[in-house]
Amino acid sequence: MQRLTHFALAAACVCLLIGAHAREGLSAQPAEFGEGSVFIATLTGAQENPQVTTNGIGYALFTFNQKTSTLCVALSFSGLSSDAIAAHVHGPADPDENAGVLIPLSITSPVNQCGTLDKNGRKALKAGRLYVNVHTPANQGGEIRGQILPIKGPHYKDPD
Repeated sequence: MQRLTHFALAAACVCLLIGAHAREGLSAQPAEFGEGSVFIATLTGAQENPQVTTNGIGYALFTFNQKTSTLCVALSFSGLSSDAIAAHVHGPADPDENAGVLIPLSITSPVNQCGTLDKNGRKALKAGRLYVNVHTPANQGGEIRGQILPIKGPHYKDPD
């Protein structure tokens, strides 16, 4: 049953992102066919630094527009110990490191918003050194976290 819930969360992220693109008049086709790149993160307590024991889980789908340096996220999370008090994109950091906030996010799941990355943020995204996490009162440093990684496939274009 938990697996089905996780699949539903991931599907919701994809639907949110496609819906947002349609509302904005953007193409709903995969970003590799346009001017951007696609990234994904699975958020768990085990990825937090230090690790957190939680039933919380989250899924995020990201698109990065190279022309505008805009990173957009569709994030869905559930099962947290309590309501979220903060959510952010952080970096640069490897999976075992913590870093400062680059993009603050809404605390109401599902999240669907965009932010701009500077030159260092763009380099960190390309290197897999950005992460997203969600904070709660019991876990103010973060309850769930996921490294933002590229979705690679036969048509994947590495972000320049």
